[in-house]
Amino acid sequence: MSEFCPKCGTEKGPFLDGFCVNCYLSEHRLIALPGRLELQSCKKCGKIFVNRKWVSDTADNIAAFILSKAKWANIAKRTIDMEIKREDSGLTAVINVSGTLKGVKLSAQYKVFIVYKNRLCDSCLKLSSSYYEAILQLRFPSDKKKSTVLPLIEHFMDALQSKDPLARIVRTAEMKTGIDLFIGSNKAAKLAVKELKKRFNASIKRTSTLTGITRAGKKKVKYTYLVRVP
Repeated sequence: MSEFCPKCGTEKGPFLDGFCVNCYLSEHRLIALPGRLELQSCKKCGKIFVNRKWVSDTADNIAAFILSKAKWANIAKRTIDMEIKREDSGLTAVINVSGTLKGVKLSAQYKVFIVYKNRLCDSCLKLSSSYYEAILQLRFPSDKKKSTVLPLIEHFMDALQSKDPLARIVRTAEMKTGIDLFIGSNKAAKLAVKELKKRFNASIKRTSTLTGITRAGKKKVKYTYLVRVP
């Protein structure tokens, strides 16, 4: 007597746990995922929150986010292919999954809709409250030199932002002999000072001020760099 599927009646195999592949897949998912996911997105810089980090809004990072919410069935030789489609109301991910279970090859397609949930990332939240870690006290012999140095610093900060979101000039203060730049990131400030010393042979004096202690016992310090450009 030939084998047949008790659900649809087909005699066409292969069969898995007594059911044809189509009927088996109608009751068993190769990968378990919600049909709808919320993805946190920074409303200011556009980064997304994936695996406890703020990262660029790219297809690869969105795929990583989706997979972090997935639970695989116990299949071997599993493969996955994902297409991300951007829409006005969010994203649709078309997911093609394949693998082998008990010697039977299986493949299925699933769709997941992703909506953005807007908030501020950690860096933008800090910058929105005028957070800064360093002050560059730039001093010049003339306004001409000032007009040369300032665009350089601004361009330098823009170039660093992809790796250091706090590499921004939070605010400025005009002084009689120069200008003070309040920088979100001390690391960026140090790199800018190094560049000024290299290009203009500027003299540098650094001071620091203890501003508090974190819950983890780490010191909070603000740095001031007095940079004299000859």
